[in-house]
Amino acid sequence: MILENVFSSGHLFYRRLLLDAQSASLYAGANGHLFKLWAYNINDTTTDNLYAHAELSVSRADADECRQNGHEECVNGVRLMFLKEGRQTLLVCSSNAMKPQLRELDAVTLRERSSPENVIGVCSPDPNLNTTATLVGNLSHFSHIYALY
Repeated sequence: MILENVFSSGHLFYRRLLLDAQSASLYAGANGHLFKLWAYNINDTTTDNLYAHAELSVSRADADECRQNGHEECVNGVRLMFLKEGRQTLLVCSSNAMKPQLRELDAVTLRERSSPENVIGVCSPDPNLNTTATLVGNLSHFSHIYALY
């Protein structure tokens, strides 16, 4: 059997996909990488504006701290992706060696629009664990945080 429409840039654990049907873009999140592919031909990695790649690296200090805390998988795995601002901005939450980061990227080029921010409760720090924290309650009174598993 011959597969004609296949994309791979190695064994990167492609875990998250986001399809933007309006722009025919398929965003693929992996360990340490984010790809924007043309939904009609994911093999086309040479045409500008149809393909983009962003490397999501982990600093040496964060990786060392992650390993010292006993974790084995100290990578920057993509956990969540959302389009905002009329599909012009891609919000990406990644594990970043157990210190989750939120990034704002240009949805076409995948270039950073601002510096990544360390966040708690937006996405799981563990690339193998799916948990989400949600803030509920009346803001003028006591609020609660629930973890959903």
